[in-house]
Amino acid sequence: QELRYRFVEGQTGTMAMDMTMDMANSMDGVPMDEVAGTIGISMELATTVSEVYDDGSARIEQVFAGYDFDETGDPVADAELAAISEQLEGISVWQVVDDRGAVLEVGSDALDGLPPEIQQQVTDSTYSVQPFPEEAVGVGARWVSGGSMSSQGLPLSMSVENEVLELSDEGAVLSMAISADTPGATDLMGDMLAGVTATVDRFEMTGGGTVEVAFDTLIPTSQADIDMAIEMSIAGGEGEDAFAYSIGLDMLMGMDVYPLE
Repeated sequence: QELRYRFVEGQTGTMAMDMTMDMANSMDGVPMDEVAGTIGISMELATTVSEVYDDGSARIEQVFAGYDFDETGDPVADAELAAISEQLEGISVWQVVDDRGAVLEVGSDALDGLPPEIQQQVTDSTYSVQPFPEEAVGVGARWVSGGSMSSQGLPLSMSVENEVLELSDEGAVLSMAISADTPGATDLMGDMLAGVTATVDRFEMTGGGTVEVAFDTLIPTSQADIDMAIEMSIAGGEGEDAFAYSIGLDMLMGMDVYPLE
């Protein structure tokens, strides 16, 4: 059967997301325990289908009803994260999504004047689904969805392989295998400091999980784990002041998404 969302104007719902990020850093292969740790984020996003168009696509209004960081144990960091939470709550964004789940447009009139880091957090947190295939499919069908996104300011080229595990008239259960690359990442480092060069030597991002979708709502029930590893080389100075070292970052992200009653 064809996998298609059935949007209804005025339909509302609230999506919750719980995410944990376990981070480990190293310099020249030596662990940097002082910058390792776990960050937890909980978010609630209220959604409303404000318009449904003749082609089956819809405009989805989304409002950050809640955005909370777990305490880190560092009073300064906790105060900064609390300030971000306060600025995020109440911010609205919108998406135009077609009946296959592909995002056609996204925007927000509420971001003007906000600090860049807040704008980035909103962009990173705005939820979009992976689109369904054009053709009719059955259990066992597979397809690959590609696209791009930004994560903490880093441009990512994403690839998601989907497989249908269960299928009914009401919805489907899919498995996901996720991979990403970041072409041009080194270019982002070019102007970090005068006289300093930085290159991204290795970037790997892989993961996967399952998602249960209902065709009458964009809010799924899903669980995914993503492992990201980055290695960078930094060098600068001249003569006796020359320096060079490597930095490694490993991050394991776990995400649970589910509808709130």
